[in-house]
Amino acid sequence: MVPVILIVPPAEVALVEVAQVERGWRSDWRGALEEPAAILDGALLAEVLDLIGQLPESEMMRCFTPGFGIRLHDESVARVEVLFCFHCHNALMIDLASPKRGEVWATFDPDSAPARELLSRFRSYVADRTATSES
Repeated sequence: MVPVILIVPPAEVALVEVAQVERGWRSDWRGALEEPAAILDGALLAEVLDLIGQLPESEMMRCFTPGFGIRLHDESVARVEVLFCFHCHNALMIDLASPKRGEVWATFDPDSAPARELLSRFRSYVADRTATSES
């Protein structure tokens, strides 16, 4: 099994924004992430990057209706957006620092333990933000 390899080295990531993906078909997924539901750094950042690094490869499917994504920042700027579709086993990585690079696709097994944990965390972050904003 080949794990998902991010297009930015995890050691260069200073924080991660977790967000839902704006609904609707898009020809260009840049800017599809909504406002962050959570901002992760420190131990939580390390845990999420570790989970992503453990996602095993899978067969590519076709629906690509991502529900969640992350924006990876280095010390000064957003570098990469990663959109996850847990239905079709795809992660789309968009290099924000080098737009000419284009989109980089990876597959992952959404039924794997790391994927289930990652999805659970994404849902929890969004639910926490929703509960906080309704208070």
